[in-house]
Amino acid sequence: MRYYWPSAHRECHKITCASVKFAASRKVQQLAPAGLMGRRAITRPWSVVAGDTMGPFPRSAQGNETVIIFRDSLYKMDRSGTWYAKPTRARFANILLERVFFRDWRSG
Repeated sequence: MRYYWPSAHRECHKITCASVKFAASRKVQQLAPAGLMGRRAITRPWSVVAGDTMGPFPRSAQGNETVIIFRDSLYKMDRSGTWYAKPTRARFANILLERVFFRDWRSG
């Protein structure tokens, strides 16, 4: 059985447009106000450093199971290190000093 509705397109368009306009007129703005954070002024390499840890991974032959990565925010240069036990702040700081800051100082 087939039906023919001569004004189907026009009526559906009218109903759809009316409901969309109704919903759009009552929609609440979902965005938070913009914050005050500006752009960082990075003037020297390794003046702004990001650090991250990954793991635990299966223990390596040297006994390491965690990877630490430091990234320079100016040149996007990475330095990495490993340790074998649970990460602590002291170990994190020591690896940062040894692999990032003292590395270039010792070689020069």
